[in-house]
Amino acid sequence: MSFEQDIKNCTDRYAAVCADILQSLAAEDAAKGPDQHPFPFAQARAWALVWLAAGVEVFWRSYLEALCKALAISGKHKLRRHLRAQLVFFYDRLLTIGAGEALSTWKKGGDLLQSLVTDARAPIVFRIPFDGRTVRPEHVETVWELFDLPTPPFPSPIHRTDLDTLANKRNEIAHGHLSPVTVGRLVTKADVLATVTRVSEIVDRCVLVSGSFK
Repeated sequence: MSFEQDIKNCTDRYAAVCADILQSLAAEDAAKGPDQHPFPFAQARAWALVWLAAGVEVFWRSYLEALCKALAISGKHKLRRHLRAQLVFFYDRLLTIGAGEALSTWKKGGDLLQSLVTDARAPIVFRIPFDGRTVRPEHVETVWELFDLPTPPFPSPIHRTDLDTLANKRNEIAHGHLSPVTVGRLVTKADVLATVTRVSEIVDRCVLVSGSFK
């Protein structure tokens, strides 16, 4: 599968999540009435945020897989231009390089550095630069620096803040600190839609800069 198809698959899955969210929020306007209890709408808004955070994580994992796969099939020239990114191949080895006797550490360290400037690495195994936690701005910024991606990672400071706020709200619900109704009553439908828009613009930025890395 090509790099372009990998990226398209990432965005298609994320777009499906957004479509589900917009559909559930649209039902709020259609069902509102004088006798309608507000709790179901509050819950729907809260779960929309949780589902959005899940969509971001699915996108992020797939996006990182695509970047790492593209790097893995690169030639020497590109590998040398992206020395930082090569950490995805050596992360596990780096964690254990100090284990054992001192002379062994020198040998393993030398082997690792030699590997940085050769494309004769087989089989190529990588670890995506992700800790499995709810996606936050720090995850995006780390990958931007690691892969030397162009342009700032966020379209604006408010985009960065919105991603962090989304992570906080998701965790408050998922970890039982606040109920979905409580979180949902703290935001309006317009708030949720604005978050979907800004987070989607972050995803668009990721896709846009990926063209510079293929």
